[in-house]
Amino acid sequence: VLLVVVAIVAAPDDRMTLQSDTTLVLRPTGNVVEEYTTTPMDRAFQQAAGIEASETRLRDLITAIQRGAKDSRISQMVIETDYLWSIGLSSLRDLEREIANFKEAGKPVVAFDCDGAGEVCLDGETGALIPPGDLAKLEDSLVRLAKDEALRQSLGQSGQAFVKEKFTVERLVEDQYQLYQRLLAKR
Repeated sequence: VLLVVVAIVAAPDDRMTLQSDTTLVLRPTGNVVEEYTTTPMDRAFQQAAGIEASETRLRDLITAIQRGAKDSRISQMVIETDYLWSIGLSSLRDLEREIANFKEAGKPVVAFDCDGAGEVCLDGETGALIPPGDLAKLEDSLVRLAKDEALRQSLGQSGQAFVKEKFTVERLVEDQYQLYQRLLAKR
């Protein structure tokens, strides 16, 4: 997972620190996997050769989202999926749940409209949903959110309310049950 954080400054002791209102940008590459299928040595050679990673470990992606949700200096998150090749349904659900948890922390999400992101990020209501590859709209959304604290708070609060209403355990169990009922009815 490539993490790019906007608004980083050097501290007096030359360590990098985050300023408030930082944007967390996640860019998973290749296939999202539970565990790497390549060896650490293979991954090190790929990185040294400048070859794009062929896998992103789901646990690393989830950990980054969880830490961003807890860090008060992170005000928003962007997930760039242009370099993502595939993600299994189970992994996608895990990722959706973590995006919902990020929103539950009261922070807006900016996401590309693919792989189910539209289920948890409602454009203009709880964050910004960007057509895949539309870098101009991505930039516009980030700049608008960076400049408008009231908009960030409004989207974040709407996201919190949305998650509390739509992502309760009871609701998720009922939705899963209804899915099984529909699948059984088709047999």
